[in-house]
Amino acid sequence: MEDFTVSQIIEYMMEGKSLPEHEVRRLCYEDYPHDDPNFVEVARIEDEDRRWSRYVEIIFKVNDKRYFRIWYDKGLTERQEDEIEEQVAVEVYPHHFGRTFTDTTYVKAELLYPSAEKKAPLTTEELIEYACSMRELPAEEVMRLALHPHERERFDFKWYGRGDEPMIFQHYIDERGLLRAWKQQCSAIWKVNNNSYYSITWEYNEGTGSYQFHSQPMVEMELHEEDKVIKYREFRKKG
Repeated sequence: MEDFTVSQIIEYMMEGKSLPEHEVRRLCYEDYPHDDPNFVEVARIEDEDRRWSRYVEIIFKVNDKRYFRIWYDKGLTERQEDEIEEQVAVEVYPHHFGRTFTDTTYVKAELLYPSAEKKAPLTTEELIEYACSMRELPAEEVMRLALHPHERERFDFKWYGRGDEPMIFQHYIDERGLLRAWKQQCSAIWKVNNNSYYSITWEYNEGTGSYQFHSQPMVEMELHEEDKVIKYREFRKKG
């Protein structure tokens, strides 16, 4: 079987096609050309050792703006071979955390209660109308705004920044029962019509390694504190 070119690997990742085991193995062992700036390995994240193997995730930056993840089980003894299988590379997003947001992990996106039918993305005019009238945005729109904040930006709908809360340790329930994980409420703010501020929120769940999005209205915010020396602004819910 002839090896894929880097362009073919990018195509498979971007289109959600399943990469053959042979190609996954090449990526895991760095057996591919490294001279293409549109395909760069940016992280190799190793889990704690199990008895015979260690779970490894590899993150690639594609076309200088999108990130994809593959994985394999690395054998820890001479008799334990690496376990590598055919797989679809999962698109992930860099999440910065820590006191100075210098630590980075890569997370997948997860919709909670997605819409029953797929619709075209809202226009900027529609987003402004949804914000000012406090209409509920579908979860898909919240996800688009959070992950691609500049996509529909213009002079009267400008992304203004993030306002993430500190990480907290929480109990939550899913299909596996009662679990515990570090969670973080994330938020982003837009300046609308040059005189008002509106925000959306979503959650980072360390336990599932994902951003979780749900439908919601954009909430009007107001400036609470400002420190011009360090260019820091804090917002709170208006009213």
